[in-house]
This record gives sequence, structure tokens and C-alpha cells, in this order.
Amino acid sequence: IAKCFAWDKGSTFGEFDGLSRKVNSCDYRPNSPFRIVTGSEDQVVNVYAGPPFKFQLSNKKHTNFVNSVKYSPDGAKFVSVSSDKKCILYDGESGAFLQEFGVGKAEQHTGSILGCAWSPKGDRLITCAADKTVKLWDMQGGLKLVSTIPMGTQVEDMQVGCCWVGDYALSLSLSGHLNYLDLGSGAIRTQVLGHAKPLTTVTADPTTNPSEETFYTSSYDGRVCAWDASAGCKGEG
Repeated sequence: IAKCFAWDKGSTFGEFDGLSRKVNSCDYRPNSPFRIVTGSEDQVVNVYAGPPFKFQLSNKKHTNFVNSVKYSPDGAKFVSVSSDKKCILYDGESGAFLQEFGVGKAEQHTGSILGCAWSPKGDRLITCAADKTVKLWDMQGGLKLVSTIPMGTQVEDMQVGCCWVGDYALSLSLSGHLNYLDLGSGAIRTQVLGHAKPLTTVTADPTTNPSEETFYTSSYDGRVCAWDASAGCKGEG
């Protein structure tokens, strides 16, 4: 099930039909005409137009769980990633399929892709996966792979989430480690630990000033932590 509501009043803004299984991810187009995209365990990427939001389009290019959907900062495009190891690019307004990328054996993730995040300028994208790697993609130069960052060899090194906060690209390990990535060298810059249980979510606050570098993580035990990206340390939580 998916719902859209006003955070201050709780009033709803439409209905989300066409979903038969758990929704793993959703994202809101940041400019008009507004759209909401969902990715779910029925292997479907749905697009809704509004508000009030109504079903517009369904994409069925994936063959396994859709784990993450993300609009580019300008809303021109969005990406979906899946347990089928596919990365797919769509038109941000119409929701139409544009291109699958990272399909070559040398480029493709070898495990379920669990997260993706656009850079603030929308020219790059990172993806993270159960194959214990984070990949950096050039989204303006032919959707080419720039680098692959190995994050370890153990089960707890699987990468379950990622985000971009200002100049900082970060990923989450199943172990609970938060990884600051050095995209230039293709290595881990530093690791910090603020949770005692595996992490489930990492996100920046879209309502804050872009110059602010606070983001949030949550874990299976219900704990939510606020982080200062510039300092690489945990704030409140």
C-alpha cells in the first residue's frame, strides 16, 4: 500500500491503485507537473500524476523486486534498481522507459541492487548492492560506469542503502557501518558506527537548505540518528 498525505494536517492527496505487493520505495518529482513513482515487490514501477494523485503508467521491465526508485534533482528523469540486478532510466514526466544501463558483464552488479542516489547536480549516480560494492555512474556521458568501490568480503559488508549529501556520497553496510566514499580514488574515506542493529534507511531532508549537511538513518531496533555530513559524526539520536 502507498499513501500521500499532508504532513501538517494528515489529509490525503489521491489513491494509489495498481499495487499488488509490498512497496519498497517511492519518490516525489520535485517540480511541476508533479509525479509520484513507486517500486514494489510485484516487480512493477508505477507512476502517478497529481495532486490528487491517480494512476498514470505501469512499467514492467524488472523481473524481481524493485528496491529503489529515485528522481533526478531536476525531475527530468528517474531511475529504478532491482534484485534482478538491472538499472533502468525513465522519462521524469511521462514515466516512459528510456534505457537500461550497466548491462555488460564488466559493469553489472552481481547481486541484488538495494539502493541508488543521484548527485546534487544530477550528473552522477551511485548504486549499492548485495554484492558488497558501490558503483558510480556517469549519467550525462552515455550512462557509463565510472568506478566500482569494493566494500569488503563478508556478509555484513553487503550495501543496503546509499545517499548523496552535498559533496559527500555515503553508503550503509548490513553491519551498521556508515561509509563515507572517496569517489575519486574508488575507496572508503572513513567509516562510522551509530547503530547497534542493521540499518534500513538513509535519507537527506529535502525541506532543508541545500547548504545544510544533515541526514538521517534508521535501524531495525527503531532508532533514528541525525548526522552531520561535513564532520562525519553522529548528532542527535
